[in-house]
Amino acid sequence: MLSILSILIGIVFVLFLFSMLASTCLELLDAVFSLRGRHLHKTLGHMLGDNLSKFFEHPIYKQLAYASNNKAVLSSNRLPGWISRETFSAIVMDILKAKNIEDIQHKIGGMDEGDAKKLLQFLLDQAGNDVVSFQNKMEKWFDEIMSRATEWYRQNTKRWLLGIGVALAAIFNVDTIQIYQSLSLNATARDNLVLEAEKFVATRDSIAVIKIGGNDVQLKKAEFDSLLHTYQMIVQSPLGIGWDSVETNRTLPWWLVKIAGLLLTGLAVTLGAPFWFDILKKLIALRQPSGGSSAPASPAEVGTIERKAEKEAPLAQPPAASERSNPVG
Repeated sequence: MLSILSILIGIVFVLFLFSMLASTCLELLDAVFSLRGRHLHKTLGHMLGDNLSKFFEHPIYKQLAYASNNKAVLSSNRLPGWISRETFSAIVMDILKAKNIEDIQHKIGGMDEGDAKKLLQFLLDQAGNDVVSFQNKMEKWFDEIMSRATEWYRQNTKRWLLGIGVALAAIFNVDTIQIYQSLSLNATARDNLVLEAEKFVATRDSIAVIKIGGNDVQLKKAEFDSLLHTYQMIVQSPLGIGWDSVETNRTLPWWLVKIAGLLLTGLAVTLGAPFWFDILKKLIALRQPSGGSSAPASPAEVGTIERKAEKEAPLAQPPAASERSNPVG
C-alpha cells in the first residue's frame, strides 16, 4: 500500500512540476506576443465597430499600451492587457465630444448604420437622455462584455496549455505511462522523488497560479530556465526521462503507447499546477497522518520554483469587476 501511495505521489509531483513549466512557457509567450492584449483589442473592436475606431488612436489608450508592454519584442505587440470601465467610458465620451446631451445625440445620429450606433442609441434611451446616466450605462455594458470575454479567454488558455503541454512532453519525452513504469521498478528513484515532494510541500500551504500579463520577457525566460533546470535535476535525470530511454520491445506498437502517455501528460497540464499541488498535499498527508514531513527545502530549492503571481483563481481568473475589467486575469 505504501509503495502504491509513493508511486502516486511521484507521478503527481512530476505532473505538478511539469504544469509549472508549461504555465511559465505560456507566460513567456504572452510576454512576447501580448496574447491577452490582442484579445482585449479584438473584443473592443467588436464592441466599438468602425464608427469608434479612433478609440485605439486615443492618447490614453496608447499610453496604457506602452505602460503595459513596454518591453515587448515588437512594437506592434504593445497592447494593454486590461482597461478599466472608467477609462473606457471616458475615451468614448471624448470621441463623442459629449459636453451635453445634444452633442451626444448629434454625434450618434451622424454615425454610419451599424450595431455600435444602435447600441449607443439604445443606451442613450435607457439613460433617459441624461449624460451621467449614459456614461454609467456604457460602463455596465463594458463590464458585461468583459466578463464574457474573460470566460472565453480562460477556456482558450486551457487550449493553449494543452498544446504547450503536449509539445513539451514530446520534446522532453514526459510520458505519464513511462513515469509510472519507472517509479514502479525503481524504488530508489521513487523514494527520492517522494522526499523532494515532501520537502516542497513543507515550505508552503498553497501556490500561486499563472499570471498572464506580466510582460518582462527576460524575467519570464529566466523563470522558465530556472524551472527547467529544477525539473531536470529532480525528475528527468533520476527517472531517466528522455528519448534515449525509449523501449520499443512491447506487445503493443511502442509508438501507440508513447502517444497515449504524451497525451495524458498534455491533458494533465490543463488542470493547472494549483490542482496538482492540492492533490500532492493530500497524498502526502495520507502517507504521513501525523503531519510530519522531511526537512524543509533550502532557500535555493524553493527559489527555483517560487511564483510571482497574484492570488487568483486557476488559469488567471481576473479580479472582481469592481476592481478592474479585462479579458483575462
